[in-house]
Amino acid sequence: MKFIVQDEIKKLGIKILEVEIHGLDNTSYNEEFETWRNNKVNELIKKYKDYGLSTVY
Repeated sequence: MKFIVQDEIKKLGIKILEVEIHGLDNTSYNEEFETWRNNKVNELIKKYKDYGLSTVY
């Protein structure tokens, strides 16, 4: 996945944070992974709460 931010957006001072996880076999549902992933996402949301985050996952 390639995430491209236009120069006009960068000049506005908007910060972009993207997290990529590689090497997973996600062809089936795995409750343990979903729990782990949700915990990690929530950790990042808390860590960057003062940045006015908008999250999509």
